[in-house]
Amino acid sequence: PVLDLGEAARSVSPRPRSCLSTPLTVGPSLVGVFSLYSSGYEAFSEDHQRVLEVIARQVAPVVQQALAFGQSRQPPVRNPAASLPSLKQLNVLVRSHSHLTGGAMAVIYLAVVRKKRIQTQHGGEEIDDALSHVVTCAQRHIRPTDILFRYDGSSFLVVQFQTDRKLASTMADRIRHTVEVESPSGTDDVRVTMGVSVSPEDGQSVDALIAAARRKGEFPSLPSGDDLNQPPESVH
Repeated sequence: PVLDLGEAARSVSPRPRSCLSTPLTVGPSLVGVFSLYSSGYEAFSEDHQRVLEVIARQVAPVVQQALAFGQSRQPPVRNPAASLPSLKQLNVLVRSHSHLTGGAMAVIYLAVVRKKRIQTQHGGEEIDDALSHVVTCAQRHIRPTDILFRYDGSSFLVVQFQTDRKLASTMADRIRHTVEVESPSGTDDVRVTMGVSVSPEDGQSVDALIAAARRKGEFPSLPSGDDLNQPPESVH
């Protein structure tokens, strides 16, 4: 349950210790996930699973219609990366929520590599598609309590409060896998370098955590002409 609910799962009494999930599908499309939680270990049986699957088949079309209605009322976003909060807004968040940084906090750093190669081979529009793809993949795997920020032109930060290294690393691995196996058409060489840092081991301030996450990133050997962006101004 912690992977879905974050640290809130630890603070609920009684604490949820089991989860049963089934996909909500309409034809070949996944429209959601139906999850049940229990405070007991191994609380769900095969009978529970069968009942949940029956309910899911009835609920899925309703969820799909609700999603379609919601999307029809919102203008399409060409580049979701452009709508992310900025480093300056991260600064404001840290100042206004300083009490949150007292516990364990994790930072995941994501940077798109081979950016110049994509631009040379495919053009500027495909770069936007690649960045949008990374944002979409990250948003799919982070929790509601996590915040995705735009760090600079082709890199991003996920800030996770009350999160340890193991959980943050699991999130990072999921994002990387999704980015690399689901690259959009025309940008099949999209790759990301990622680093994870946690407090207090890697630093107490957000600046220190960002710097540590960049250092811990598994920077690949880049072909000539590829680049990684230089860090912008720090967060205080």
